[in-house]
Amino acid sequence: MLFTAVTLGFFAENIREGIAEKHKKQELLAAVVHDFKTDKSEIERHRVMVKRRLANCENFQRLLEMDESQINKIDFYRTAIWHAENKDLILNEKARNDAEAKGYFTNEEISELSVILNKFNYYYNDYKELNLGCLESCKRYYANIIPELLDSKLVLKADFIWQENSTTTDKDFQGRLSKTIDKSVKNKILFDIWSRKTLLILELNNFDTLNAYADKAIAILTSEKLRH
Repeated sequence: MLFTAVTLGFFAENIREGIAEKHKKQELLAAVVHDFKTDKSEIERHRVMVKRRLANCENFQRLLEMDESQINKIDFYRTAIWHAENKDLILNEKARNDAEAKGYFTNEEISELSVILNKFNYYYNDYKELNLGCLESCKRYYANIIPELLDSKLVLKADFIWQENSTTTDKDFQGRLSKTIDKSVKNKILFDIWSRKTLLILELNNFDTLNAYADKAIAILTSEKLRH
């Protein structure tokens, strides 16, 4: 009887551990789904920002092709400064990495998920390379171009420019642009605009791809066969 009791206790413990492990797995996979949904919201937020940067590039090009005496000062300064704006898209990877490390993506139930995640990670890494290119471009622009465009006294008191649609009564920001922009500087900026637009368009394409793979992953992780 003692042997039977020990054996039954052993089996009961294994069953409890199996149930606990299954529960932990379900919790972790639910966290992965939650993170994918959060990532999709973050991707959409950055899509709006990238489209705004593209629109700023178009406006900057238009201003550079105009006669300086016809350019509104605030519009020019705001466009010139916003050209160097850049933020990185940071996605949630911890739950996915934990689940992958535990082998949850390689079992027969969801074996196709491993391929999807590899694709998702590939395009996320590709995005990070593109954004790094944008960031490096912004650094060069700040260091080499901004000093050619803006007087130092204007830069030091132009915090309001970062706020869209904000205005000021400061006389230094009123009227038309009086400073002539050197043609060589214009050409450098136009080249930078072309380069930046190329990178930003590629980022938008990556957002579409990341969204598509996130949707596929969510569909698999929330399928009927994984609810039991």
